Amino acid sequence: MGRLVEALNACWRPHAVARAGAGAAAIAPVTLADFKRDIRERHVWCSSCMIAFEGAEPIGVLIGAKRPTGTLVDRIAVRPDRVRLGHGRHMLDSLGSKLAILGPKHLVAEIPDDNPEAGAFFEACGFAREHDLTDWVLDDAGTLPAAGCATVAGVDAAFPVPVTVGDLVANRLLADPPGGAWDRATATLVARAGTLDGIGLATVDRIEAFVLYRPTPGGGPGAIIDVLGAAPGGGPAEANPNRLQAFRRLLALVLERVGSPLRFQRAAADEMPVVWTGSLGLRAAAVWHRFTATARAG
Repeated sequence: MGRLVEALNACWRPHAVARAGAGAAAIAPVTLADFKRDIRERHVWCSSCMIAFEGAEPIGVLIGAKRPTGTLVDRIAVRPDRVRLGHGRHMLDSLGSKLAILGPKHLVAEIPDDNPEAGAFFEACGFAREHDLTDWVLDDAGTLPAAGCATVAGVDAAFPVPVTVGDLVANRLLADPPGGAWDRATATLVARAGTLDGIGLATVDRIEAFVLYRPTPGGGPGAIIDVLGAAPGGGPAEANPNRLQAFRRLLALVLERVGSPLRFQRAAADEMPVVWTGSLGLRAAAVWHRFTATARAG
């Protein structure tokens, strides 16, 4: 783990700082505690990570996270003075050769739209662009109603209750959308359960809608919304006004507790239909491209 942290700071961090520009100060060096947290919460797997060396010096690093459904190529970088020499492709091909034998063979990468060079690299390595994920931000409560009673799924008096990840799992309310982001998967939520707060809108029969959120990393204002969901039924989400009304109420409740902004990171289209975003006061802050490939022996 220590060598991987060293390689991240030598190879990945300089690129992150250069891309951040004026916000470079926010790109703090990776620590061993950061890496252990990613192992715990995001299932980074040391045996799916690689370092390229020149002598004793790291010149490239690949960080892979693994679950039964696939492997995420979380970060891949070559030291700025050693780029375009084939080191990145060699690491990615080596990982693919290993996974072709040991599995899982499904490979995923999530690449920000403002880093087209990374997208071109993955395409050159045989990955196909699948679909987009969007970062949404709610800047303030100006477009949201007061958090009073609302009709939810045809029930006139749903009331707010605290909920946990365990409650939602036990009631089978968490489901991963096809092609959803790695960090929004149920496996991540279960691993992060201790850091998540939750609010549900309940009736005497069940939890009708729910939200899970956590503090903004680094102690910034507002919160990260990890899940905004509802009980099954009611037809397509985008055609269900009761569900939209429930989500407006839940967001108002979160804003009362933590303030703004609220951030949804890498939401798939099924999680946040575009037709809702105006009604919920959301603006698109960033777009990510999801790339996939099947591991093949070298």
